[in-house]
Amino acid sequence: MARRSAHSSPGARAAELAFDAISIEGGLLAADWLSRAAQLKAPQQDPADYGVPKGIELRDEIGRSWRIAQAHWAEFEAGRKAKAEPDALSRRVVLSLLREALAFGDLVEREQPFALGEQSFPLTAIDSAGRVPVVTVAAPSERSSKKSALDEPHAHFGDEHRKRSAFGLVQEFLNVSKDALWGLCSDGLSLRIVRDNASLTRPAWIEIDLARIFTEGLYPDFAATWLVLHRSRFGRANQEPASCALETWRASAREEGTRARDRLRGGFEEAILALGQGFLAHPSNQALRKALHDGTLSKNAYFGELLRLAYRLIFLLAIEERGLLHPKGTAKDAEERYTLGYSVKRLRDRSSRRAAHDRHADLWEALKIVFRGLSAGELALGLPALGGLFAPSQCSHLDAASVDNRALLGAIFKLCWLKEPNGLSRVNWRDMGADELGYVYEGLLELVPQITQDGRTFSFAGADESRGNARKTSGSYYTPDSLGGDPPQVGARPGDRQHHRAKPERPGQGAARARRCRPGVRLRALPPRCCAPHRRACRASAIERHAYARRLPPRASSGRGPLHLRR
Repeated sequence: MARRSAHSSPGARAAELAFDAISIEGGLLAADWLSRAAQLKAPQQDPADYGVPKGIELRDEIGRSWRIAQAHWAEFEAGRKAKAEPDALSRRVVLSLLREALAFGDLVEREQPFALGEQSFPLTAIDSAGRVPVVTVAAPSERSSKKSALDEPHAHFGDEHRKRSAFGLVQEFLNVSKDALWGLCSDGLSLRIVRDNASLTRPAWIEIDLARIFTEGLYPDFAATWLVLHRSRFGRANQEPASCALETWRASAREEGTRARDRLRGGFEEAILALGQGFLAHPSNQALRKALHDGTLSKNAYFGELLRLAYRLIFLLAIEERGLLHPKGTAKDAEERYTLGYSVKRLRDRSSRRAAHDRHADLWEALKIVFRGLSAGELALGLPALGGLFAPSQCSHLDAASVDNRALLGAIFKLCWLKEPNGLSRVNWRDMGADELGYVYEGLLELVPQITQDGRTFSFAGADESRGNARKTSGSYYTPDSLGGDPPQVGARPGDRQHHRAKPERPGQGAARARRCRPGVRLRALPPRCCAPHRRACRASAIERHAYARRLPPRASSGRGPLHLRR
């Protein structure tokens, strides 16, 4: 995707924005808000809000900071080549970069640990008001893809009982402090913006790849970084911590989240409708229409295959954007072959060009190769054998059918893009959580598919006909949030007490049932089909974790050369 020039007009479409060196983990800030801030369309973004003197434009100040930052990066690179002491080098260059290029002039270096109550935190620096803690750590001699230096535990960051990482130190400080909400940690190669976050299972941050920005000359990424990381975004001593620009943006993004999810669910529904109609309308799919006509394939089963196909696409979009699809050690030519000719990101970008929506069926045939590769492994494309969602049984009728590019790209467009007043905004599947996917799926349970007698038209029933029907007929009830509390209040089935009284001769039954109802013990009494929307979303999430954790080498096509792609 083309990257917008730093000097493009402010009215350029959001769809054209791409920040290769900035990543958001855990949904700390919505990706569309990062794009909004880069276009100066977020609150508190006047030159005066950034402390820029009158008569100076923001772009001029960013340009000046870019040159300063480049000089500090050159010093950092020279120091690494000269084998300078790593800790001192990172500390000096990172603090100089923050002070001189990003206006953190009030940072005070710490020689002694910062005390909060009975706890002490060996911070590198903090501002005079105690609002923005900074921790630096030595950069690794070589960048490792396994673990960032910011996540490596160190004894000098810990206390007498344990080690802590640079990221963990900042996170714990923010969680304990009443005055600080946002902090920073860096090893010189990358920099993270961290926020107060009580969750231990889902860390959250915004990470800037400084090495990539400066070695590749990514000025637009630096400009976006400057606009988000500038000292003015973290608030001042005379302000409440929650009134700073970063917190305002985050709160606004969360408020808009529900509306965006509703729109996303609508896009999901339209995508399934486009695919459902596209498969039925294609002239080559006589077998599919016959199966629907004679009852071999029910309309609900057809709808289920369409849902699974949509989740296949979403899963691929998410792991492609996270760089988790190909196992470690995959040949570069295989990765390039996949990216250029078979990736879903390629289809996403193509879907935004209406001229590409033609009547050919080649894109679907290429996509089926990817699905088969993820089912059994495909060495030529560097695809691991994941099975699960990609097993042949999941979409057996659709995998044997055809669909034209217009229907396929139309569906992908609905999944990947949202129409905004000023253009298109890309859906951020990379940072989408299982709970958000569950929310989308929850709404799809209301839909009732309809197919005409001739098997050529696919639609959904009206609201009055479909409301609640799918949940009632399928048993796919979901557990409301109120049941997420104390297990003993929701653990027993309606007839449990009567059943126990009717069979008192079974000793130990009451004790066993009581053990099952202890807090923290999974309750067998819950209906096996509860949490249906979350179950399907978590299943896709589990496949993603499997792809990341195992990184298995793909199996080669049996009895065929490495470049032979099965059709």
